[in-house]
Amino acid sequence: MVPSTDSQSCIKVIEAIPGIQEVDYNNAGKVADLCMHFAANKTTEAKGAADTLLAAAKGKPSSCLKACATNIKSMAEVLVNLPAGQDDMNAYLTFKDVRAKFKDEKPPACEKDCWNKTSSSSADETGIVDKFHDIWNVAKVGNMQINYIFPWPDSDDDDNIL
Repeated sequence: MVPSTDSQSCIKVIEAIPGIQEVDYNNAGKVADLCMHFAANKTTEAKGAADTLLAAAKGKPSSCLKACATNIKSMAEVLVNLPAGQDDMNAYLTFKDVRAKFKDEKPPACEKDCWNKTSSSSADETGIVDKFHDIWNVAKVGNMQINYIFPWPDSDDDDNIL
């Protein structure tokens, strides 16, 4: 479930997903598919920007930039080979991989440590933090949609960081 503090951010991000307005919201698999592909595209963009900032930091990035760049890289590793035209099982397996990747970070460091703590950061660093939050919000919505199709087993509840 998306915390109420994140609801406005979620709405903003979800409304930006191409094709989402035309989808029947009862088609959880299609909504999850759109969310995953949007997250994959945004992750690719964010990773490029984060890599550029890390290089510019010359080995001394801020803690938020380092955390967010690491989290973006982890998300990219899961989404890099995302097939076009997901079926419900592929969507489930992809989100299972996302959950596994972030299993030990509840929530990820960028989400937990950097939200609303960017006043001393550069505009570029703040942009990286915002990009990760947008990606994470899309992942949370996709995760909820997949849960409608394939409820996560009780044994996975401790891993549910989305």
